[in-house]
Amino acid sequence: MRGTTIALGILAIIFGLACVLFPAVAFTSIGWVLGVVLFVIGINLIGDYISARKVRYVSGWDLFGGIVTVIMAVLICGNGFIGFVTEMIIVFAFCAWIVISGLVRMFASLHLKWMGARRWLSGFIFGLLNVLLGALIMFYPAFAGMALGVVIGIAIILQGLGLIAFGASMQSID
Repeated sequence: MRGTTIALGILAIIFGLACVLFPAVAFTSIGWVLGVVLFVIGINLIGDYISARKVRYVSGWDLFGGIVTVIMAVLICGNGFIGFVTEMIIVFAFCAWIVISGLVRMFASLHLKWMGARRWLSGFIFGLLNVLLGALIMFYPAFAGMALGVVIGIAIILQGLGLIAFGASMQSID
């Protein structure tokens, strides 16, 4: 699953760059783009946990993060009405996911450190950046509303970098 995790990180970075470069398109198709990316990432995290637990000890934080991510994807894709309320729900739901995902990555990275992995710090730093970005969105929702495509693009890029760091760390504890 190491290669899949790194490949999904690269895919997330590509989607994130597309959101940054084309924020208007990203905003008008936010539900589907975000939902698909989150669903794939969540399923991968769950799959990593299931396959890795048979050969070595893994953190339950990754399973929890995968489940939260899949639930978030389903909620966003199922949101079919348009308007201000939908946009604000997406902004705050995305903000919650960014913070939870960042915290999960930080806890999982610390877990890797405690297990003796050498490459844990980059995942921790990307998790911390996710938490800080989520706090920025929470306290300044107008900022997120004006630049939602760019903000989501940055968050997806951070998530992709975190996945790549996580995938790279898999070899250091095998």
